[in-house]
Formats: sequence, C-alpha cells, structure tokens
Amino acid sequence: MKVELVKTVFLLPKTEKQIVYYAPWLHAGLTCNHRIGRRVQCYLDTGSAINVFPLEYAQVFLGFSETSIKKGMYMPITGAGNSKNEAWGYRCTLDLGDIVLKDTLVFFLADQPYPLLGQSGFIDRFKRIEINMKDKFIEFEQ
Repeated sequence: MKVELVKTVFLLPKTEKQIVYYAPWLHAGLTCNHRIGRRVQCYLDTGSAINVFPLEYAQVFLGFSETSIKKGMYMPITGAGNSKNEAWGYRCTLDLGDIVLKDTLVFFLADQPYPLLGQSGFIDRFKRIEINMKDKFIEFEQ
C-alpha cells in the first residue's frame, strides 16, 4: 500500500514564520466492542511504543462508557514532557482500506488529540515500511 505524505504547515509562535513539512497521516478506522468506528486521520508515530486513540473516539464511535472502558487492559502512560496518564487497551481490527490488521492492541487515552499508530500492533505488522521524503510518500509491505 502506498500513501502520499500530507503537506502540513506549522506556524512558529514568536516569529509567525511558517514551516512546511510532509507528515505520515493515514486514514483508518477501528472495529472494536462489536462496533465499527468512523475512519479518521491517524499519525504514524515511530516514537510511540503502542497504538493510542482518543478516549472520546471509544465513547462516541465504539459505544464504551467511562465505566466499561476500564474493563480493558490497564496501562499507565508516560507521554511527551514526562506527562502521566492512564489508558485502557482492547484488541481491535484496524482498517486502512487496502490493509486490514486484525487483533491489534489499541489503547484509549483521555486528552489524546488524535490517534497514534505506534511500534507494537502497527509498525511490527509490516515486513517493510518506506518513508520517502523526496517523493513524499510512505509505502507498506506485509
């Protein structure tokens, strides 16, 4: 599967200078808790050990409540800047369109702004992942 990298503009706060870069955003959806969730933009994060989706996604699209989500696999999370949080993991199906990954572990985390696809349960499911910055694409081989 070959996907174009997404042109992203970052505005430097002090100078308001625009920095343009191309990022690995992938369109994917989850099936979990006997429900099919909406497809959303997910960021391929090679620095993330696990897959993390916003808790709100689990509640709105997968039917979890604040109580039922806590029946999942508990994991304390240390994020950027040494921030601490709690997440709950479930075995889900991750649908990228051309590629469907079954039985992949996804953690749901409060205050997570967007889904991250990490090393365990995503990157490790591929034989090869090529990020070509010159030609602005990412290619996955299973």
